[in-house]
Amino acid sequence: MTAVGKFTLWMNGQPIGASEDISDGWTFARVLRAQLNSTGNLFSVLVENSGKFPASPPGLLVSIQVLYTDSTTSSLVSDPSWLATSNIPVDFPTPFELSHFAAAAVAAPYKSSQGISLPSPDPAPLTLNDSSWIWSTQNASAVADPGTVGFRKTFPTPAGKSAQSATVLMTADNFFQLYINGNYIGSPPGSAGLWKYAQQFAVNLNATLNTFTVVARNFPDSRPAGNPAAFLGAIKVIYTDGTSQIIRTDSSWLNGNNVTSLPVFLSIPDANLSPSFVQGPLGMRPWGPLDGISDALSAASVPVPPFISSSTPSPSTSKHTLPVGAIVGIVCGGFFVFLVAFLVCWRRRRNGKGKVRDREAKTSSPAVSELPHPFPMGAFFYEPLPMQDQSDTGADMPVPTMRRDGPSLNDGVDVPPPSYTDAQSAVAVGSGKSVVALNRDSKGRQ
Repeated sequence: MTAVGKFTLWMNGQPIGASEDISDGWTFARVLRAQLNSTGNLFSVLVENSGKFPASPPGLLVSIQVLYTDSTTSSLVSDPSWLATSNIPVDFPTPFELSHFAAAAVAAPYKSSQGISLPSPDPAPLTLNDSSWIWSTQNASAVADPGTVGFRKTFPTPAGKSAQSATVLMTADNFFQLYINGNYIGSPPGSAGLWKYAQQFAVNLNATLNTFTVVARNFPDSRPAGNPAAFLGAIKVIYTDGTSQIIRTDSSWLNGNNVTSLPVFLSIPDANLSPSFVQGPLGMRPWGPLDGISDALSAASVPVPPFISSSTPSPSTSKHTLPVGAIVGIVCGGFFVFLVAFLVCWRRRRNGKGKVRDREAKTSSPAVSELPHPFPMGAFFYEPLPMQDQSDTGADMPVPTMRRDGPSLNDGVDVPPPSYTDAQSAVAVGSGKSVVALNRDSKGRQ
């Protein structure tokens, strides 16, 4: 995926990744991975064209490779089947009202001569192979109490080094929230069974000292097979000199039980926390091998509404004390208030007559059921979930079928990225504007 300007991708409301807002950023496509629901999925893209690139034709270029549970694949590309709008709703990326959207306009077909390059595969990708499942109690792989456990790893930078960034790869049965130096980074989608996909974040670090905090949640489960719980992770710290070091989950991670408040847990000194219990390596029962990796965008990089959909106006040259925009806003606001009052009075009068007619009618008209919305609903905003007991059970939560029998993160085989051969630059983005694009995949997917 690439765009002239900056793009942000959501998958079913979950932020997956974004590009950089640099002058030639569109020439470097991003390859992103995400787990999908088994029946219907919503791809949402926000493209922000700041007007920095007048020489480049605006557009969004997408090629999506979908993996099925039988190891076959299919492709989705940017074309007129995508919906687009510059009037961005506040509930984007999972909009309920689609009246502002229309079929995307094709700007031009993709040509290899345009010079868009794909990133080279990582020769040594971060894996969880040498990490351990950990929890606050022994034998948590068999049964663990429902509740929230906080984990902490304080990492001082070695002498002579300066930390720059990190790749974080982790998962937890059932759910986790990641914080670095007290700042919220992200979490997986809030559905049972999604621990089968490890979440991968790219984050910046402090130069000398960093504290990694994970708040993991074990949901109540009434199934007779028990209620296991554990957390698994790996952190690749990258130094300014180009070298790196990997931190893995093991007994050196400290933990505290029954976390009800993040500030309270952050304030607890290390001496009052306990070493974690190692449950076993990746692949152990009952979890077995994981299904894959899903990229996740850190919270600080996720755009939040209201999204800017027009260029910034030039300074006013009016002689009025108030800006022209303010005067127009006051006039329009007054008219809007009058219009709302008129409609309320008219509706009340109409409803009163309707009730009289209903009482006089011998039979009532048949009810008209609401049409199902074409897109699944999801979280409107990317924020940490509350840590209080939500009385969730494994049986009550949706468990998507997302098994993959092909290459996974456990065997170190990378799935080749999709090709742009059939893709089209399908969404025109005007200078200084933002545009959103949607595509719905309604078949069973991996």
